[in-house]
Amino acid sequence: MENLKWVRKFNELFEYINQEDTSTYFSGPRFIGIIREFDLEHPDYNQYMEDRKRRKLNTSRKNYFFDILSMFQEDIRDKIIQRIYEVANE
Repeated sequence: MENLKWVRKFNELFEYINQEDTSTYFSGPRFIGIIREFDLEHPDYNQYMEDRKRRKLNTSRKNYFFDILSMFQEDIRDKIIQRIYEVANE
């Protein structure tokens, strides 16, 4: 059940930041920039995408945004999501 709560929260977030015609849109580099505020050692966008390609993982934004956020414990993930909403609304 907890996993479904997380999936719903992610889908809501992605719907919000996937609106290409608004300032709320998050490209891969913009998203990873927020991630790096919480994890300084996280690969930058180019490093991360090269690694996903090398490992033959899906490179669609929705998939890798989910994968990245899923790596964090719930409390940190919630702070990251809050920060994404803050930046999207600036």
